[in-house]
Amino acid sequence: MKRQCKALDAAEYHLDGPDAIKHLEAICQIEEIDIIQWVPGAGEAQKKDWSTLYKKIDELGKGQIRGESSEKIKQLWQEYNSRKLFFGNTTITSRKEAEDFLEELEKHLNS
Repeated sequence: MKRQCKALDAAEYHLDGPDAIKHLEAICQIEEIDIIQWVPGAGEAQKKDWSTLYKKIDELGKGQIRGESSEKIKQLWQEYNSRKLFFGNTTITSRKEAEDFLEELEKHLNS
């Protein structure tokens, strides 16, 4: 995997399901992997609070792909060390709301 990642400009690892968590530390030791995308899988795992896992990913020095509300994004931006954070499925409903959100995030970047 390390050799394959070296050939890329950026690499993301899709960590899929609770059984894959045991490999997280080994995956994060691969310097070329920039981002971890955690997906809990089907069933009961979807209902579990995975905030401890997300924090561990950050502590291991990797960015993340997450789907969060705009309020949660602002909170995570302040809490996490990584600046390789990508958020999808954000619930912003207007251009004005998006501009206000980006302005507020920029304030956090400069503080």
